[in-house]
Amino acid sequence: MNTPFEEYQKEYILESLVYNSIDTVLAQYEIKKAPQKGDLKACLECYTKDKLIQLSDENGFHARRTWKKAELVDFIGNKIMEKLELRLLILGKRKLILFQKLINGEFREETARLEEGEFYMMVYPSLVRMGLLLAMREDDGLTNAIPGDVKETLDKVIENFTQMEGKYAQELEYFYEIEGLLDAAIHLYGVVTAKTVHQLWMIENSDKEISTTQIQQFLDYSDYFLPLVVMKNGYYHIDKYLIASELFEDEEEVRTFEANLPSQKEIYTHKPTKQEIEFYKNDSFDHRTKYYKRLEQFLAKHHPKIITNSLMTFIGNNIQLGNSLSEIVDDLYYNNMLQLDTDDDYDEFARLFRDLRKHSRLWQLIGNTSEEIYKKMRILEDTIDSMPKILRDNDKNPANNHKKVGRNDPCPCGSGKKYKKCCMRKDKLNK
Repeated sequence: MNTPFEEYQKEYILESLVYNSIDTVLAQYEIKKAPQKGDLKACLECYTKDKLIQLSDENGFHARRTWKKAELVDFIGNKIMEKLELRLLILGKRKLILFQKLINGEFREETARLEEGEFYMMVYPSLVRMGLLLAMREDDGLTNAIPGDVKETLDKVIENFTQMEGKYAQELEYFYEIEGLLDAAIHLYGVVTAKTVHQLWMIENSDKEISTTQIQQFLDYSDYFLPLVVMKNGYYHIDKYLIASELFEDEEEVRTFEANLPSQKEIYTHKPTKQEIEFYKNDSFDHRTKYYKRLEQFLAKHHPKIITNSLMTFIGNNIQLGNSLSEIVDDLYYNNMLQLDTDDDYDEFARLFRDLRKHSRLWQLIGNTSEEIYKKMRILEDTIDSMPKILRDNDKNPANNHKKVGRNDPCPCGSGKKYKKCCMRKDKLNK
């Protein structure tokens, strides 16, 4: 049973995540006035022309920028409504039920706090980006506008969910195939394009005879469904072609990451096997290696199982984002997650961490391990300057060149504590 402080901490974290989710979406799609009527097109009129174009681009509707606002509203409204049943179905029944609970005011009950948090973190961003829910801030909080024709279709889909799945069986089959391929691509590379998904599909079907008609049919479904997969799973969709993991902090971080990838990345990109594609459809980090298991077993000696699992997920995510060991340790300290007692424990943690990173497929290395990218670059007689930064100066730290600080000396960070009681362990990790 949780202590009152632990309950408070859990509530605080949930509330912070909810606010962050809402703020992120409203930064892109907040309306400035409430709709005068209740149907979808009347709600869309509350967007500025620029936001309508953004909504169109994100949904893959290809509206023209030269159109007047009324033309955009009409075009986007028709596009959403013509396949609304299918657009709702792909979200899944659980998410639709949560959407219905919001509409019916069921989140006002105290017992629904966790469900409300789940809705605003997992469902709300997708609904806003798909144009099915509009929102604005007011003095008394958040105001949501749900178009009447969307609500009517939502009730119909939930009531007849199994029959609807049968009605759209072929489309849903393609959607889930494309969703799996995009998930695998994101988990392997971090930042991808539609072309990456098409290449993985060709690898998956390399042992089959595929007609030109089948290829064109896949490309057509891919063109329609990829934007929906992006919105459903919370991925970034940047400049109409880049698709990036939701783990990145913002679009600017994605662009910086993309710009720092190795030159001639098409040549160096890891080409996965069919078995690898299948694995990465469901897993974002390879937990099958002995290096992963060694670090996991080490952490399990010092933490409960649930904390160990969270630590391994956190470490895997940060390895893929290219964060340094010291940055990761700082975050773990800040969140009171890492519980290591001695200097030897910290040294062992650092060693196991580096082993794991060295033998993992990394986004910065376009799906390769460090050893694989070195071999490819040597074969192609590339220069050291074209190697990814992570290989050239991995874990270099200017602090290591500073004058040696004694254990009992004042800590250089200025905290007033002795060095051994403050930054010594972190600095040892940086060596």
